[in-house]
Amino acid sequence: YVESSLNLHPGELLLVFSDGLTDAVNATDQPFGRQGVERVLQSLDNPTSREILDAFLAAVKDHAGPVPAYDDVTIMVIRRLAAADH
Repeated sequence: YVESSLNLHPGELLLVFSDGLTDAVNATDQPFGRQGVERVLQSLDNPTSREILDAFLAAVKDHAGPVPAYDDVTIMVIRRLAAADH
């Protein structure tokens, strides 16, 4: 692993997820993919970290339907609150 650092500015977020999210497939073997990640993020309007997490879990479950997961789905949402949010 390569170590690095970054600064989150107020209101910015960092989303970290395992490949189990993007690799989740549906009944027609279509993966959730990066497009699924982008769709979820674009559908949200100023969400909390918990709302982001819940939206991803619901979206991947809806996408996969009855197809069992073959990999774990790990998601971490880190958000720096804006000064007005304190």
